[in-house]
Amino acid sequence: MTIGHMIKLIVIMFVLVALALGILAACAVKPLPKLEQVESRAIPPSEGTQLSKMLEEEHSEDPDLTGVVILGDPLDAFVARSALLNLAEESIDLQYYIWRPDTSGMMLLRDIYAAAERGVRVRLLLDDNNTRGMDDLLSILNDHPNIEIRLFNPFTNRKLRFLGYIIDFKRLNHRMHNKSLIVDGVAAITGGRNIGDEYFAAGDGMVFSDLDVITIGKVVPELARDFDNYWNSVLAYPAEQIITKEYGSDYIAALEKLRRTKYRADVETYEAALMKSNLLEKMIQHDLQWEWSKALLISDPPSKALGVWSENDFHKPLVQAIGDIHQEIFFVSPYFVPTGDGTKFLIDLVDKGVDVSVLTNSYDATDVAFVHAGYANYRKQLIDAGVKIYELKARYVDDVPDVRDKGLVGSSASSLHAKTFVVDKSRLFVGSLNLDPRSAKINTEMGMVILNEDLSLRIDRKIHEQLLERSYRVVSDKGKLKWLVYENGELVRTYETEPNTNAFERGFMKVLTWLPIEWLL
Repeated sequence: MTIGHMIKLIVIMFVLVALALGILAACAVKPLPKLEQVESRAIPPSEGTQLSKMLEEEHSEDPDLTGVVILGDPLDAFVARSALLNLAEESIDLQYYIWRPDTSGMMLLRDIYAAAERGVRVRLLLDDNNTRGMDDLLSILNDHPNIEIRLFNPFTNRKLRFLGYIIDFKRLNHRMHNKSLIVDGVAAITGGRNIGDEYFAAGDGMVFSDLDVITIGKVVPELARDFDNYWNSVLAYPAEQIITKEYGSDYIAALEKLRRTKYRADVETYEAALMKSNLLEKMIQHDLQWEWSKALLISDPPSKALGVWSENDFHKPLVQAIGDIHQEIFFVSPYFVPTGDGTKFLIDLVDKGVDVSVLTNSYDATDVAFVHAGYANYRKQLIDAGVKIYELKARYVDDVPDVRDKGLVGSSASSLHAKTFVVDKSRLFVGSLNLDPRSAKINTEMGMVILNEDLSLRIDRKIHEQLLERSYRVVSDKGKLKWLVYENGELVRTYETEPNTNAFERGFMKVLTWLPIEWLL
């Protein structure tokens, strides 16, 4: 057989497989049902709840200010969520892109179930892209009279979800990337963390070094209104319309799973963190150091997930909130694909005398090789123009890592997941937004701009404290990229190629850079 015949045969086989998958998808994927949704709104805060009374003395006299406490430590981030859920008396509203049914996820679901048993109204909105294998669990929760679950932009085939992408890619490609938790209408947590062990530093997997904030004051009712917009949107389907009895009937096993979190060393880690944490005690003793600041909530409308995109929805308000950049800006983004327009924007800043730095994942730290390839297309151009590029190192360990005080730059077993930037050491953005086309035009995103010089300066210092130790400084030398490794401030090693990669991986990465898929990244 000649090479020409082999190529024709491969093409024919590819076409036949594609046709077969298309026919299978058309038969196996049902259209979305007619939406049967009862509109509901956030319960106004009551002065009589325990949480309201605890926070009453904390509030600023200026109603236009927002109080924030940075949650950089992953265990503190878990404790803050668990503490608020256990304090809830009237309402809990939660909106997440990912909620893993692992140790931390189950412990927080147990907190939610216990709150519902106390009479608290719970509304849980989950993006349906990451609920695989959770139908029974979500069904039993949704059956509780005080819990309502909605699935955002759902898949109708619950077992073979990839078939949905084949015939309904245009719809299902849009996802809800927002993250927020609101309790009794008076306290909220928002930022970059999803719910799962990797976000709270448990288990033997990668720790997604991250950042979010617990907040009170002016921005909380704004977060509540934003939640309502998503909860009542045309893509938020009641769980019972999507999870049928065929796929969600094992209620007894699901209830038992909910009531008994599997006992592992992970549970000890979290329970010890809960016992040792002084966050709740500080709240009771009015000793939490709230950073009272002007804070602006920036959020995409849910219609963006329908493909209705406008830079006036998120990008323009974000730029206006940040204001002019005079001296420096430091971006932290796990997925960094600046595109041609973004590259020009960053280079223009450098040309104006602004110090521009970016911290993103190295190849061995990232969890999405395609995104790294998209970033690699612009890396040298940015560095040659004067943009400082740092790539977070990755280390893998078997035990639960010590993550205390590692903040944004991560632990010894980490993959960057924080999405933040500091402007002129006076303005701070914390949210779900990655610097890539997907965040810009495909997924819905949210975040807060915090106008607080002291806080911004501390975060900036925190980033820089161990930046060189925990990342590769990527430079351009005589037309070639090099990765510099520092220890104790001294250069100890230089890589001529991407660290911890082999020839095959580098070749694969090169092929990926040729693919016309930037718009998907």
